[in-house]
Amino acid sequence: MTSKLSFIWQQRFNRLHTKLFPKLIHFLSAQVPKQEAEEIAQEALLKVYQRLQDARARNEKWSDENLAALTYTIAKNLVISRARHLKIRWQYHEEQRMQLSMAATHNAEQSVINEDMNRHLLAAINRLPAICRNVFILRKIHNKRYQDIATELNISVKTVENHLAKGMKLCRQYMIESVNEESQQSRMDSTVCK
Repeated sequence: MTSKLSFIWQQRFNRLHTKLFPKLIHFLSAQVPKQEAEEIAQEALLKVYQRLQDARARNEKWSDENLAALTYTIAKNLVISRARHLKIRWQYHEEQRMQLSMAATHNAEQSVINEDMNRHLLAAINRLPAICRNVFILRKIHNKRYQDIATELNISVKTVENHLAKGMKLCRQYMIESVNEESQQSRMDSTVCK
């Protein structure tokens, strides 16, 4: 009995699909491109099919007119939803374009600053004592865990922590000194040129 009832509901949906699909595509084609209209029509009919299955499970009665109205409403809402989605995507891409444009203008200056900072950092790292430099490089550049560094260098975790703290402090000092030296040199060069 239930399989016969299921077959009847399936037949009803097939008739609805055959009757509504072309009309729905025509209705949607006025708002979106034809291929998108076909996709939306299929999605709307699929949603109606799911609702029809739920209604059958609850022994609800739906007239063909109600199902047709529901299909058009769902299709219209899908068009609105897609339009909102496209608007959000367009806004996102526009924001990204603006950010890239702004970044491009600052990119050359930032690149010079980054290169300069990297040069100072490399010089500072090279000035560190050997074991301190090794710990610093393993942690900050290779991102190794304290325990792994301790095992690799055959020292305690506490020693790793101490060398890392010392390395950070010395790097900071070396970088400040080198920046100050450069700015003094720059001032001297500008006074000589006058």
